[in-house]
Amino acid sequence: MLVPLDRDRTRLIVRTRSAAVPGAFFSRFADIMFGRPLHFVMEHRMLLGIKERVEGTAYPSAVEWAATLGFLVAAALASWYLARTGDAHWLFLTLAVVVSLVKGANDPRAALVGCVAVTLTTLGLLRVRRWWAVDTAIAAIVLLTLLVARDAYVTIGVALLIISGVAVAGAAVFGVPRAVDNSLGVPFREGRGA
Repeated sequence: MLVPLDRDRTRLIVRTRSAAVPGAFFSRFADIMFGRPLHFVMEHRMLLGIKERVEGTAYPSAVEWAATLGFLVAAALASWYLARTGDAHWLFLTLAVVVSLVKGANDPRAALVGCVAVTLTTLGLLRVRRWWAVDTAIAAIVLLTLLVARDAYVTIGVALLIISGVAVAGAAVFGVPRAVDNSLGVPFREGRGA
């Protein structure tokens, strides 16, 4: 609800109502432990975004385009790698997430983020199976970014653009893995120097 304060200022009031199943301990527990904190983080960032846009302090559009390019490049590279290693059938999972996000949220950026998240998670589970410490560290970094970053979409998108550039440069120098040759799930190199 918007409440005019004076000629130049307006207050935005946001109220939220949540419903848990009465008497269901696990429903209330999940709401308190996960639902409310995640909702707070999402709503806090959303309100800061509204404030930045109203005050004209939002990121320039070039930075947002770079972030979107980072998500697109990461999705394309991860999808290409899954196809190259014979795991292209897992991309149907990514497609299902993208279709549901586009239909449900009607937000192309949310669909792009979902696409990257599912594709990279699938790639990690298939190719880096026993490296749980790496997966845990990446998850912690992403969660910290969501909590701390001024704009998580821009921060993660630009980081993905940089990481993708490093990955492409590394592939050009060292070759691209094609298959897994050991029990750790570490791919062997095929190409230059292999």
